[in-house]
Amino acid sequence: MRYELGVILISCIIVSLAGCTSTGGDTSNYEARIYYNGHWTGTLDVDGNTRSIEGTGFTTIPINNPKHLITVKIQKMDDSRDKLQVEVLKRGSMEGFGSTTEPYGIVEAFGIVYH
Repeated sequence: MRYELGVILISCIIVSLAGCTSTGGDTSNYEARIYYNGHWTGTLDVDGNTRSIEGTGFTTIPINNPKHLITVKIQKMDDSRDKLQVEVLKRGSMEGFGSTTEPYGIVEAFGIVYH
């Protein structure tokens, strides 16, 4: 009887600690935001997987389940001196930021995913 209680107790401890030692983290709720009145184009790289993005005006791009690094690189497609701003956010909190007012300017913003 004592042996069985010991095994059950150890099993319960292991199960309860498993959640505390997990290497996975909450990687939901990341997004990239691009603020610019004109046309822009660029790339969104999530953990080495790059895709082209483009748009006009304010845009929010959800980023699902990043593991390590988010990189957003955006270029203005005109010669205006209007501000281009790029942000990487987690649950609304700023993780990375960049801006430019240069004609045809390029901005790069990064977000590091912590587990």
